[in-house]
Amino acid sequence: MKKVVAAAALSLMLAVGCSSNSDDAEPADQTSAVASPTDVSAAVDAASDPVAEPDPITLDEIDCYGRTYATPEEAWAADEAVCEATVSGTEMSDGETKAVTTAYGAESEGDVGNLATLYGMCARTGPRAFDYLKTAGSPEQLAEVRGMLLLCPAHPDKGELRGFVREAEHRNN
Repeated sequence: MKKVVAAAALSLMLAVGCSSNSDDAEPADQTSAVASPTDVSAAVDAASDPVAEPDPITLDEIDCYGRTYATPEEAWAADEAVCEATVSGTEMSDGETKAVTTAYGAESEGDVGNLATLYGMCARTGPRAFDYLKTAGSPEQLAEVRGMLLLCPAHPDKGELRGFVREAEHRNN
């Protein structure tokens, strides 16, 4: 940044120095190009803005009633029925984007909060985790489970969940 400011200042001095006239010379009918303070400020601001670094999503934590896990796989062994996840970052992977849009629609693309919900769902296993699908299952809930299965294709209950989704779809029609 110091180099940019120095270059801008040097350019300004050269432009001003070249346009000054001595006392014995006749004034020339020339227009000199001098950078305005706004132009110099804009050049300094543009140079000081770093190129945006990628900020991929990181799964920070999964909380299942006070028991915390780093990954859904860790929670699977404990048969946790209710879990919430927190994530950080802004750039979803292609798989994460597909999972979110499958679960919540195209208008939710990039919604990190929805991605955290899906990661929390990924951690849930056991007989009570998705038992609501046995008797209910709105189209929105079914889409959410489909998105979760895209995000966590190795989910230990995936076969049973796919069956629950099919049954709920049949009931909904």
